[in-house]
Amino acid sequence: MKLPAVESSVVPEPKKIYNLKEAYNWRGDVAELLAKHHYGARRTKGYDFRREPGLPTKENTFLKTFWKRIDLYRCDESGQLEIYEVKGKTFGITRKPDLTPSALEVYKKARAQKIKVHLVTVHFHDNWGISFVIEDFDEKKFRLNAGGVLQAIA
Repeated sequence: MKLPAVESSVVPEPKKIYNLKEAYNWRGDVAELLAKHHYGARRTKGYDFRREPGLPTKENTFLKTFWKRIDLYRCDESGQLEIYEVKGKTFGITRKPDLTPSALEVYKKARAQKIKVHLVTVHFHDNWGISFVIEDFDEKKFRLNAGGVLQAIA
């Protein structure tokens, strides 16, 4: 029996190498995926809304209305909805992360409805390490960025 010829056992060079320190759009997606697994949350990006059976109608309506503006969500031990804004950051950088005015409005509405809102910062370290910081959402920790127009949050 004759085996088929193998073309090559050498792995070709990648066509493009992405640097997570500089490719901010990629870094945001990677940060969301890491935070999703770390906190046991669900991601909205890439998924269609499906009613959460354990949540009250009011919270399901909130999720459905603002689905595309929320990074992650989950139910805590008591069944209450929690939502997360996830930011990826190079460790050691102290600049405040950007937030769009529309995202800020979503988080304000969530807090007004007694929905827990968290900021998760995923730090990318030089040694390939990552670390997580979770804190209650505080709009003063952001700078508003309306499509390149920076605004201070009062």
